[in-house]
Amino acid sequence: MEENLVYQVSHNLNVSPILNWMDKHFNTEDIGDNLMALPSKIAAQKNVVRSTRDAFKEVDLPRMMMELEMIDDIASALNPNTGKAMFSNDKLRDAELKRVKAGDNDYQNLRKAAKVAERNLSAEEDELSFLEQKFSAYQYVSNFVSAEMNLMTGLMGTQGDFRTDEKERVQAEKMVNGQPY
Repeated sequence: MEENLVYQVSHNLNVSPILNWMDKHFNTEDIGDNLMALPSKIAAQKNVVRSTRDAFKEVDLPRMMMELEMIDDIASALNPNTGKAMFSNDKLRDAELKRVKAGDNDYQNLRKAAKVAERNLSAEEDELSFLEQKFSAYQYVSNFVSAEMNLMTGLMGTQGDFRTDEKERVQAEKMVNGQPY
C-alpha cells in the first residue's frame, strides 16, 4: 500500500514505511478489514436468523394446534355417569394433558421436529451474537490502538506536523489563523 501525503505547501511524505510498521506492531490492516467487513456479515446473519425463526414457527405451528385441540378435548370431556366435567380442576386437566401428549406419537414427532428447528434457531442467534461481539471487540481494540499511537506520537514530539522549517511552520500557522503576514 504505497501512499504519499501532501502537507501544506509542497512537502511530500512517503508513509509506506510508517503504515508497514503500524501494521506489523498493531495489526492495523486486519483491524480495519474486520471493521469494514463485519457490518455486512452481521446484516446477512440477521437475515438468516429471521428466516430460521420463520421456519421454526412454521414447524411448531402444527404441534401448537394439536396441543390446543387436546386442551379443548380435555376441558370439554364429560363423565358419562354424572354428566359433569371429567377433569374439574387445573391439576387434573394438566395431568391429563401430559398423559395424552406423551401417548400421542404424532404429537411427539411434531415436538421433536420443533425441537430441531428451535436448536437451529438458537445456533443462528448464537452466530449473530458472536459476530456482534467480535465487531464490538474490534471497535475497542481500534480505540486502544489509536490511543496508543497518539501517545507514541506525542512522545516523539511530532503531533502530526512534519514540517522541519520553523519559518514555514509559522507561515502556515498564520494562514490557518487568518493572518495575512
